[in-house]
Amino acid sequence: MGARAYTLIEDMEFRDGDCVVEIGAERGEGSTKYLQKFCKSKEIPFFSIDIKPTRLGTLRMSGEVFLEHLASNVRFAYLDNYDYIFPGVENAPWIKAQQRQYKRYGYNMNNDNSKQAHLDQALQIYDMSDKGSRILFDDTYFDGEMTGKGGWAVPILLGLGYDILNDISEDIQGYVLMEKQWKQSDS
Repeated sequence: MGARAYTLIEDMEFRDGDCVVEIGAERGEGSTKYLQKFCKSKEIPFFSIDIKPTRLGTLRMSGEVFLEHLASNVRFAYLDNYDYIFPGVENAPWIKAQQRQYKRYGYNMNNDNSKQAHLDQALQIYDMSDKGSRILFDDTYFDGEMTGKGGWAVPILLGLGYDILNDISEDIQGYVLMEKQWKQSDS
């Protein structure tokens, strides 16, 4: 499923006050269009955020800044921002071009910064979500250890009361879907 894992939102139930957040708007993959259409049909507020929006309606800012000002229950968050450099492509011309583009926006594109951004966003979402809320990390997989964009966030969220809903065995899926089960203050 990997590239279309955002369709897993269809399995969720929403209530008044819930919203859907996508951090890292699509660049032709279809996530923004899909989530926007889904949320419109269910009358759920939808926010798409990117440092360089390519779709009308996407807010231009970092995910962390946006989340600081959001006052809604984040029921579903799709985190697909801050590109991750997979092993074997580090010196590819298109990676170098991406790094130059990130630099123009004031960011240093590297894997530690990608993992840190996803951890920071996940912790913000933790504080603004309730039981049953979900976070979907794209480009995250298990290869002896959790790695990719959510490589740092997933283990922390497990300790904060989230469960992993999809198979993350050595059969690389490319995403991790997590659901909040409880808050530490609930135990």
